[in-house]
Amino acid sequence: MRETINNIRETGNIGPGTREILVGPDQIPALRHYGLGLVGISHAVAGFEWVRHNPPFSQLLACLEGSGDVWLEEAGGWTPCSGGQSYVTSSATPHAYRATTGTWKLCWAVYTRKSFSDEPHAPYLLPHDAAQLERSILGLHAEANWLGRDRILDLWLKLIDQYVHTGITNNATTPRLKPLWDRVIEDVAAPWTVARMARTAGMSETSLQRTCIAETGVTPKRQLARLRMRHAQSLLASGLTIKAVSGAVGFANEFAFSAAFRRIIGKPPVCFRRKQ
Repeated sequence: MRETINNIRETGNIGPGTREILVGPDQIPALRHYGLGLVGISHAVAGFEWVRHNPPFSQLLACLEGSGDVWLEEAGGWTPCSGGQSYVTSSATPHAYRATTGTWKLCWAVYTRKSFSDEPHAPYLLPHDAAQLERSILGLHAEANWLGRDRILDLWLKLIDQYVHTGITNNATTPRLKPLWDRVIEDVAAPWTVARMARTAGMSETSLQRTCIAETGVTPKRQLARLRMRHAQSLLASGLTIKAVSGAVGFANEFAFSAAFRRIIGKPPVCFRRKQ
């Protein structure tokens, strides 16, 4: 039986060897103005593990050095996250991450809003150079205990918020594959194969595979599934039946769709359907 995140016990362990710096709204109330619940930098080692089934917040977790594991349901479970990548999560959708071997250096920002987009989404990886975000968090931390520096603190907070959202926005769709994903979204129910996607992108299947993994953290098939399920969430929210939505996103029947939806999103489609 394949492991799913819902079969993993919820946990929140920093671990005895992990070192962290944290800045929260109790220390700097102005974080609330930017929707920030907490920011920090972690030098994580084995024992650092977080599993949340129904988080009330969204988060960007940026890897600066080393490598750890993050949970991507659509990639089949635990997936490496190394330097130059960020793990993006939203509220009400399960997520998990853990240190494995060596030191996993991270900087991160927790937001009290539901997600970085309009709707909750499954966690995903994106390429992201977070060096400027790290420096901004260090700057905020250095100023946190000084009185009468509200304007300086606000400047650091603006930079943190900007670097988080710039990292996500700049990678929301990849420059090279954007035309492909635009075509897929236009006709999401079509029988898209890797060969057809490669032809549409104007590259070989090998190049498509390599480029897609580098830019999205998942294979073309997984990215296709992710786009279909995002579209399915919107259709479900509009009140369409599960059977109608399954056909609209390319599934032969609602049972196969429901199984795929739960595997990728972490919850059954009925949880997203608006009642008429």
